Amino acid sequence: MPNLKPINDVVYKWTPCKNSFIPTILKTCYCTFLFILLLKNMRMLKPLALFIFILCTIQPNNAEDVIVEGCHKAPKYFSKCVKYVKSYPNASPINDIGVVIIMVNIMRDKAMTTSTKINQLLAGGKVRIGTREYDALHQCADSYKQIATSDYRRIRANLPRGDPKVSLGIANGVLWKVGKCEVSFNGKSGDATPLTHENDEMTLVVSIAADIVDSFISAN
Repeated sequence: MPNLKPINDVVYKWTPCKNSFIPTILKTCYCTFLFILLLKNMRMLKPLALFIFILCTIQPNNAEDVIVEGCHKAPKYFSKCVKYVKSYPNASPINDIGVVIIMVNIMRDKAMTTSTKINQLLAGGKVRIGTREYDALHQCADSYKQIATSDYRRIRANLPRGDPKVSLGIANGVLWKVGKCEVSFNGKSGDATPLTHENDEMTLVVSIAADIVDSFISAN
């Protein structure tokens, strides 16, 4: 009777490799070790071991399944998340991080679009200098510029390094800036402003990304 304890120990130790926070291809590392030990402990069953190894390592990269799995990490916004990611050009994430990166890219794109709208409002001549709306637009312009540049770069830089807490903190900062932009027009929320639609869209996009990133933290 072959000793199965080494096999069980290895599978147990390498179970974290199945964490969705790492690239999909690494999820098979535990199978590789299982395969090696099967060869070592069951020399009479090499064909079976090889078959098991092949089954373990053949994992089709179904982008749609990855999108659905990743968006399930943001259950409150699941349908919106799927819609956003699927509509992004050439969206083919290989894991949950890929889904977050797409959402962060959407954040940047929407911030740039909003910045353009703000510039058009200020250049149109309809907003008088010194008014509350004028000051609010300038404040929002600064916020959206930061979101499209420094905030975007910092989130992207921290995700590949596996530092989700930093990315989550930046995302929460973005949500605060967007909320501040909205209330700066009237001093309160609830009343429509020239940027209500854009602020609502940005809040949704960043909330989705933040929920998925938060799931990485909870899993560790």
